[in-house]
Amino acid sequence: MSEFKNLLYDFGIQLSPEQLKFAISAIDKDGNGTISYPEFLQWWRQGDARFKGIQLTEEQLARRRQAADVFAHFDRDRSGVIDKAEFRGMYQLLKKHNLTNKSEEKCLQELDANGDGSLQLSEFIDWLESPPAGR
Repeated sequence: MSEFKNLLYDFGIQLSPEQLKFAISAIDKDGNGTISYPEFLQWWRQGDARFKGIQLTEEQLARRRQAADVFAHFDRDRSGVIDKAEFRGMYQLLKKHNLTNKSEEKCLQELDANGDGSLQLSEFIDWLESPPAGR
């Protein structure tokens, strides 16, 4: 389960524990609690709409991996969440690369799509993939 979670994380996809369990149960056809290579391959090729976000072109995949690497740099415990304190460093990087012109607080509010006061990997990916107008 942790290996699959890490694979998805590296592709810029974060699943809740419940979603992860569902995904594994859907892929693990023989029910032994692990995903074999043939099971993974079958799942990967079927184009399941629920997980279409990890079936990307090579260019899209490379951009998501780069974004996940940046996120992981600030997400030291790989929890998938960057709190306000961790965001300070990320904000400086975003400013340095001209990805935002907003204040730190406004930038975090914009990135924090669910309004929980922290930044999740999926929110960061969505923000990066959105049009840059108004950043």
